[in-house]
Amino acid sequence: MQAYGNEQTMAPGTPLRIDLPILLPNVPDVADACVERLVAALRGQPGVKRVYLYTQDDGTSQLCVHYDPDALNLARIREFVTAAGAQVTERFGHGLWEVEGITHQRRAQTIADQLRALIGVLEADVSAVGRIRVEYDREQYSEQAILELLKDLGVKPTDIDAPAARGEGAQPHDQEEGHKHRGKHHHGHGGIFGSNSELIFALTSGVLLVLGFAMEKLVFGTPPWLPVTCYISAYFFGCFFTVREALDNLRLKKFEIDTLMLVAAAGAAALGAWAEGALLLFLFSLGHALEHYAMGRAKRAIEALAELAPKRATVRRDGRAHQVPVEELVIGDAVLVRPNEQLPLGQQLRYTKVLP
Repeated sequence: MQAYGNEQTMAPGTPLRIDLPILLPNVPDVADACVERLVAALRGQPGVKRVYLYTQDDGTSQLCVHYDPDALNLARIREFVTAAGAQVTERFGHGLWEVEGITHQRRAQTIADQLRALIGVLEADVSAVGRIRVEYDREQYSEQAILELLKDLGVKPTDIDAPAARGEGAQPHDQEEGHKHRGKHHHGHGGIFGSNSELIFALTSGVLLVLGFAMEKLVFGTPPWLPVTCYISAYFFGCFFTVREALDNLRLKKFEIDTLMLVAAAGAAALGAWAEGALLLFLFSLGHALEHYAMGRAKRAIEALAELAPKRATVRRDGRAHQVPVEELVIGDAVLVRPNEQLPLGQQLRYTKVLP
């Protein structure tokens, strides 16, 4: 019996095994919901006895289909399984973007809630470091509509393959398009002053607060409207980023701490306590800004650490040492690492051997 691709077949009545990437191209791992959808679509079909995933020793996953050879021949079950995989791939899309405009974890959670509230969006994960992953049903929602929503929320993907829309009327896509993950690793900027915009706004609010307080308490003969003007300006810079977050939360019918801070600052202004309200907004915005700054530094440190990893490795093949790209290493290769050299792979080290 002839093999098909990387599939393996044995005597009648034994499972048909097909590598999962052949059926679901570019699915990141077996935990993806599309894998379970494929298994569910195959179970209960006439002639199919059992469907499950099998992980080999090298880490690759295969879909195993037990079938009745009296009801289905090899060609028919192969065609049926491949068609089911293509149907799942065509209907369910995935988007992965690196974005700018997410300044802290609460903002990331708000955007994730906005996406999950959409009909047709099955899963949405948003990280505070600016990465968004969305799984959606193309029959109910399109990728372009998701990008438009992100734009309305003040979040801008740093790089998009054009054109992105593949909604109704889209042609069936192949391995290059189905489950395609978009977005490259670019560094976003948080506003008109770059990634430190929120920190600059918070510090400006603090400077205006100190200036207004000094004129009010230390400079005699200062017109009353001048310190108030400084406080109002401090309000503006202190709540600039907080207002957007509060409005998004109110649209989701959520009452978060951002909204509470704005209400407290507005109450202080109504009572004439401009300095106290400005101080509240300054401290709150400064906390947000420092959180964003710390997360940005951590992200850059991780990226710099990843760039230190060797791009090539020395392997012993056929009794000789060869320099090969890390991507070409295969299971079973003997990697040679000289003293004080870095390991070219980030895998678990089971054993080492010192060569003479």
